[in-house]
Amino acid sequence: MKEKIESLIESRKDRIDVEFPDEERIWQGISGALKREQDMKRLFYAMAACLVILATVGTGILMVQKHKMKPDGFHDATVTTFNIVPEESMFRNVLLQKMTEVQNAEIKPVIYREMEGQLDQIDRQYDIYKSDLHEMGPQPRILQGIIRCYELKIRVIEKTLKEIEKNNQYENKKKLL
Repeated sequence: MKEKIESLIESRKDRIDVEFPDEERIWQGISGALKREQDMKRLFYAMAACLVILATVGTGILMVQKHKMKPDGFHDATVTTFNIVPEESMFRNVLLQKMTEVQNAEIKPVIYREMEGQLDQIDRQYDIYKSDLHEMGPQPRILQGIIRCYELKIRVIEKTLKEIEKNNQYENKKKLL
């Protein structure tokens, strides 16, 4: 009789034995939990990236709008009744390209305010040249001053882009450590 019971227990050991859990089932549960955790992290990072992109684009649009429209309602453009210099359109294109780069970069508010202050200063000087151009016509010194304003704006934006890049490199090194 004892042998019958032992053989019965031995044949049904898989259903009776509770001391050894089903390892495959446990690993499926663990991997499922890990996958859900990884999916949540990916979703969080994707949402954070979207917010950064939206903030950057919004800041860039506001910055371009601010520097594009002057208080008197005219666009930030040299007087179009005069054929100022052929280089002006080239400077405008370069300036627009650099401003687009700034818009696409992750810029800290402090860096943005500093750049904005410098660009405002250049814009004030530009307005003086523009006024002189209306009053005196296309004099060489006035035209050179206008071109100089474009050059200074481009330098300020390039300096800002370098600073942004330097900050990003520092942040990346900091993350790696």
